[in-house]
Amino acid sequence: MVKWAIHSLSWSERFDIEPERVVKKAKAFGFEGIEIYVSPGQIDSFDKNGVKRALQDAKLECIGCVCLDRETDVTSPNEATRKKGIAHLVKAAGFFSDLGGNLVTGVTYGAWGKLTGTGRTEDEWNHSIESLREACELVRERGVTVGVEPANRFETYFLNTAADAIKLVKEVNEPNIGVHLDTFHMNIEERNNMIL
Repeated sequence: MVKWAIHSLSWSERFDIEPERVVKKAKAFGFEGIEIYVSPGQIDSFDKNGVKRALQDAKLECIGCVCLDRETDVTSPNEATRKKGIAHLVKAAGFFSDLGGNLVTGVTYGAWGKLTGTGRTEDEWNHSIESLREACELVRERGVTVGVEPANRFETYFLNTAADAIKLVKEVNEPNIGVHLDTFHMNIEERNNMIL
């Protein structure tokens, strides 16, 4: 079933500052949920209680959004970096589960903003699959699904199309992973609207 949500960054850089304002706007536009972005630096100081209250009052779903960076890049050749990425995904899953969400999506498969000037390598692909598989296993007990959200070529070289996202999800082959499509990125990368 398709559900429509709006990304919190559309109206607010930090969602927990004025959650009621953004929630009210989202509800007025007919959205069923809000995809809430929380950066690694915000996760420990974020006002979860205020946000949870605002979402519950408006009867809107919470979708968690995270983006890995170079220090948490699960495509990295460095195992310690990949482990940090897995740990961040697990922490985010707990964080958004506390907000009532059961989906953590975004650039969960590699570093957001990392552009190499070349295509992804087989090693990067395999590292991402292995890391996502481990993250899915670790968050399953919380009832959280990990979303793989293809992003446009100006933000990542690793995963740009729905077809690639489907391929990655199939290779991870875990029950709690899925494809999350963002119309902003699709508008840039997909050739037509008949992608699936």
